[in-house]
Amino acid sequence: MSKALPLVFVSRPPPGDVAFVEGLRAVCDAPFDVLSAPLISVQPSPFDQVPADLAHVVFTSQRAVEAVAHVAWPASVTAWCVGDKTAELAATLGVTARSAQGNVDDLARLILKNRPIGAVYHLRGRDVAGELVQMLARGGIDCKSRVVYAQEPRMLSRATKNQLADAPGVIAPIFSPKTGESFINQGLSGPHVTVVAISAAVAQVFDGQPLEGIKIAARSDLEAMIAQTVLCLGGKPSDCGP
Repeated sequence: MSKALPLVFVSRPPPGDVAFVEGLRAVCDAPFDVLSAPLISVQPSPFDQVPADLAHVVFTSQRAVEAVAHVAWPASVTAWCVGDKTAELAATLGVTARSAQGNVDDLARLILKNRPIGAVYHLRGRDVAGELVQMLARGGIDCKSRVVYAQEPRMLSRATKNQLADAPGVIAPIFSPKTGESFINQGLSGPHVTVVAISAAVAQVFDGQPLEGIKIAARSDLEAMIAQTVLCLGGKPSDCGP
């Protein structure tokens, strides 16, 4: 009887789920199975036009960029982005995109170092990790905050929960605190589960949970999450970015 493969539980909503699985299969030399089932759904908030005074926009997630991609953006705008993938997506708006290549703290440092002139807006989800606006305020930069999407919990089917419970080992990449809360609230933690957290803020959600382990990605981006997942699978990431 063949040994059951470790199960990678992908809980991102589409299209992020596909991007993660394709990226993981491209670089992982260890065998694994995949179970994809979103733990959250993304609901855009009304956003009809770019505020007239906006000169700089701050994006801490790709979801925020997607939520405002339907409106016309002035080419004069600079987008300050938490990571490279968010910056790549922001560039498709026709703006100048700059990446902090890290987390919210790195983004705050990048903005404070460059001291942008003009109105700065943080377009974000309803639930955010970190205190970006407060960090910028302490550094003397006024940043307005506007919610452009919300993440709502999505319940898993009984069959999906049973599959997770019966797997000999589960690796669960978690990309947001809200996803982590949904994971916990649906009783998915267990001694056979290893969580791969995109940030310390996500890892903190799992404090006190009965897990085999929790690992934090080296950076808050897709490539780092894939690389850490490969390591948890016992493989060697062949090309997972810097």
